[in-house]
Amino acid sequence: MSLAIKSAISIFSQTYLEWAKQVIGIDRILFAMDYPYVFEPDVARSYLENSSLNSEEREKVAHCNWERLMAARKH
Repeated sequence: MSLAIKSAISIFSQTYLEWAKQVIGIDRILFAMDYPYVFEPDVARSYLENSSLNSEEREKVAHCNWERLMAARKH
C-alpha cells in the first residue's frame, strides 16, 4: 500500500509529509496533484523542492516510488 500526499484545496503541509514519512515510511509515499481540479505545477514543485526531505527521499517521492510500483506491476 502506498500513500499519495496530495494538495487538498492547495494546502501543502510539511507537517503531514513528516507524519506520513514517520508512520508509513518514505518508500510508500507518492507525490501527486489533483489535476484538473487543482493544477499548480510551480507550487507543487516548489513544495517538494523546499521540503525537509533529503535529495534521495525527494527523488523517491517525486518519481522513484512510482517507477518501482509500475515495474513490479509488469511482473
